[in-house]
Amino acid sequence: MSNDLQIFKGNTIPLTVKVYYKNDINVSDFTKTVNLTGSTVAFVIKDGLSGTQYLSKSMTVQSQSAHRGYLTTTLTSGDTDIAAGTYTYEITINMGGSPEEIYTVVQDSIVIRERI
Repeated sequence: MSNDLQIFKGNTIPLTVKVYYKNDINVSDFTKTVNLTGSTVAFVIKDGLSGTQYLSKSMTVQSQSAHRGYLTTTLTSGDTDIAAGTYTYEITINMGGSPEEIYTVVQDSIVIRERI
């Protein structure tokens, strides 16, 4: 299953991600979700070639289902500097602590299309 997203320029779509723990050999344990309550989530869209960053947003997770590992955010393609094309999107979660625990949970592509 792919996390590729498609969005028309100027539209907004919801995105829900469920975050699981990984074990010592870096394999997801689908019986254990991460409690995301109070963590900070950053969402970024980047140009895959130049690395130019678009549509960056950050938020503190406080949804009703955060304790069960669910993260819901909204994506928008309204940035006037972004052209139609394929980009990389990345979601990272900062769990806090000292030293800070920061994890990339999704890294895939998003296709932004012009309306015809």
